Amino acid sequence: MDDHRFLESAGDFLINSTTYRSNRMLQHMEGDIVQGLDEDLEIIVRRLTEPMSDLDIITITGMGGIGKTTLARKAHDHLKIRYYFDIRVWVTISQVYGSRNALLEALRCISKQTNIDIGKDYDKKNDNELADLVQKKLKGPRYLVVVDDIWSTDVWDSVRRIFPDCNNRSRILLTTREKRVAIYANPISRHEMNPLNSDNSWKLLCDKVFGPNYDHPPELEEIGKQIAEKCHGLPLTITVIAGHLSKVARTLGSWMDVFRTMSEIIASHPDKCLGVLGLSYHHLPNHLKPCFLSICSTFPEAYQVETWRLIQLWIADGFIRSPESDKSLEEVAEDYLEDLIGRNLIIVNKRRFNGEIKVCGMHDLLREFCLTEVEMTKFMHVERTDVVLRVSTRKYNGRRFSFQINRYSDDRRFKLLPSVARSIYLFSKTHNFVELEFFSGFHLLTIWTMKNLRHIHMTRACYLPSPGRKSIVKQHLVIGMPSLVQLSNLYFTSCTNEILSNIPNLRRLIVHHNDDLSKKSWINRPIDMSSLTKLEALKCVSNAFLSWTSPISIKGYFFPASLKRLTFAGRFRFPWEDISTLVKLPNLEELKLKDRAAIGCVWTLRDEDIFKTLKLLLFREVLLANWVASSDNFPSLKHLVLKKCDNLMEIPIDFGEICTLESIELHNCSNAAEDSARKIEQEQEDMGNNCLKVYIHT
Repeated sequence: MDDHRFLESAGDFLINSTTYRSNRMLQHMEGDIVQGLDEDLEIIVRRLTEPMSDLDIITITGMGGIGKTTLARKAHDHLKIRYYFDIRVWVTISQVYGSRNALLEALRCISKQTNIDIGKDYDKKNDNELADLVQKKLKGPRYLVVVDDIWSTDVWDSVRRIFPDCNNRSRILLTTREKRVAIYANPISRHEMNPLNSDNSWKLLCDKVFGPNYDHPPELEEIGKQIAEKCHGLPLTITVIAGHLSKVARTLGSWMDVFRTMSEIIASHPDKCLGVLGLSYHHLPNHLKPCFLSICSTFPEAYQVETWRLIQLWIADGFIRSPESDKSLEEVAEDYLEDLIGRNLIIVNKRRFNGEIKVCGMHDLLREFCLTEVEMTKFMHVERTDVVLRVSTRKYNGRRFSFQINRYSDDRRFKLLPSVARSIYLFSKTHNFVELEFFSGFHLLTIWTMKNLRHIHMTRACYLPSPGRKSIVKQHLVIGMPSLVQLSNLYFTSCTNEILSNIPNLRRLIVHHNDDLSKKSWINRPIDMSSLTKLEALKCVSNAFLSWTSPISIKGYFFPASLKRLTFAGRFRFPWEDISTLVKLPNLEELKLKDRAAIGCVWTLRDEDIFKTLKLLLFREVLLANWVASSDNFPSLKHLVLKKCDNLMEIPIDFGEICTLESIELHNCSNAAEDSARKIEQEQEDMGNNCLKVYIHT
């Protein structure tokens, strides 16, 4: 994985931008230029940093797949741009514009790069209130806003009003396929991208197939150049064809077969680019085709797909073959995903600290091809209109449905779904949730009879009914969900032995503490999760300000030994001595404490308090001031992340002796904490240890 992608990825562990990092890393970030874009990048960076004080709009135009978004991303992440602008915002528009989504994207970028905690109650605000909030936060600092993939002048008018002109050299960088939109936005600062020339096309193909540091077999050069020429200078097409070539034999005969097939497609297909992209799809192994079509058609354009969710959907849809080895279905699904990525059909957007894929996506041209394919094959019914009058009065055909519409103003669509419907996906472009009333025919009690159900994700926290209710027992002989592996946003009052014992194979669980003040008696009720012997990831969220109770004791939680990732977010106010008891979890690899989950100014770890397997430790907004610990307390730690730890006086200096430690990251922490991090890194460099890196974001 490229280091610059590793640093720019959003998330709890990954960094958005830094002000202190090694020269070697910066040189790598600057030098990783896609073939043929270095001159374009130099032009864009120069225009973004010109001395004109008024808000200026720079546009990037060109056909689909030519690299507009890649160029904009390179400019957004360029070292000079990072230092020149106080705030950098990235907003993706796409063909179906949702103003709310654009505003939420902007707010997320702003909140990550400022020391201002923007409220999380976005669902309660209307679009005007969100726009006012964006304008308020951008008045003052010099900002860069990238508006990616805009299609119409009307949408541009709507977007432009959001961002204020503060006469401080702020800039908007716009990408579009439509030349008329670029001219409308600014007829002067327009940069038009041209296709790659023959040399750069061949270099890009070689890099993607053989790697930048490997020579290509000389007998493949001539036919390789001919294949690159057939891609008409489009980086996306070259990259996808390279992914296909990387999976075929590196022989002259195999490459000639690819060239002949491309020639036939280009001669017959009305859209030469989509035709060539289709070549890679049609040569996929059969087991990968439904997975690829699923990720392309299920989710809206420019959607950031969380890997764990995608894998669960693949498994639930029956796309994953039962493994012949000891691998689980999830592990087989991960192999499928890696294969698609290796073919350059899927883009990795974010990775975890251990290299695992966290978020992925795809190019909009590939999505266009897939939508045509799913319609022809009736793989899935995808509906992207919000005009209810167009809804057919006939029953829908098929088993898979994805509704990507602005408003669910009535439920006529869902009454037309066939009884054999297997998968139903709802995406709202104006809100992040869809009211459950649209599934009025679905009785929550029947969930306990779904023995094959593997994944439940509720946007808002809710309760599960007791599986022992007489209404269930009378009608059904078998109850329980033995196949369930993922359950998101369950109220902790539903974490009873009766419920948890009926989901014994659960692997991921998100639990919310109630914000209902009338149920104070539940706050300190013990939660016994020991029956969940396969649970690997647990996140506990407090939705309430619990100052009216005594601090919760973590000793009231009974965790299974299988737990690897544990997060507490919200005002649980655990004493630090309770946090020390988590050393009893023998497989714990990640521990995250956020938003005053722990209280107290001092955390002293004893010699026997050893987090033997912990690799990632993250604190965000904890009131810790004095941290007394040694390297022996965290012998396996790889990454330490501290966010908004304003009171912390020092990172234990002995942490430099942790031989596994790779990085220390600080986001908006105290000057004293930053100084101690620099001191640790300097001491290690003086001893010849250049493996430990310190990243400080202010």
